[in-house]
Amino acid sequence: MTQELTDAIVALDEEKVRKIAKSLIEAGESPEVVIENIRLGLQVIGDKFDKGETFIAELIMAGEIVSSTIEQIKPYLLENQSQVSRIGKAVIGTVQGDVHDIGLNIVATFLDLAGFEVYNLGIDVSPATFAEKVRETRPQLLGLSGLITASQGAMAETVEAVKAAGLREGLKIMIGGAIVNEGWIEKVGADVYCKDAAQAARVAKQLVERMVS
Repeated sequence: MTQELTDAIVALDEEKVRKIAKSLIEAGESPEVVIENIRLGLQVIGDKFDKGETFIAELIMAGEIVSSTIEQIKPYLLENQSQVSRIGKAVIGTVQGDVHDIGLNIVATFLDLAGFEVYNLGIDVSPATFAEKVRETRPQLLGLSGLITASQGAMAETVEAVKAAGLREGLKIMIGGAIVNEGWIEKVGADVYCKDAAQAARVAKQLVERMVS
């Protein structure tokens, strides 16, 4: 049924996506497997978009389907975690000039489930807004997302804004997104790159554990 979930996302069949996701969770499937198959469906659509085989409207619609599905199944994911032990705080967002939040919202869910208090700033977030939220919340983690080439410059500017505000020390900066890779880490001044939401949650926990050990 997990493959059916991926296929339903590719087909942009919101009703079927929500039905299958809920059925999988209620049947005891792990949240990681469910959300990974959601991600795979999004990846197929993203690849089609890159090849000119689909349009921005379909990409946006897919993102809306995923967001609504995650909200639908989130209570099931947390029903046995009524008192989640919070291990830290994370500020995340898509950098300035980029309006994609497909992966961002999945990362937010995974970090939440991993025990982070998540401040999701959404899309097209300016360096100054990131820096101000870091100053306000004093998180251990700052997550920057980008899906366009220009995001590299925006990420670097965001890191510089955090440094200029005197907030870089003790803050781990994670980057990710469809176009991002390991080579961006040094260029933007980040600490780590993660290829997907599941890895982001695992790495975030490891980073915080090292900070407190």
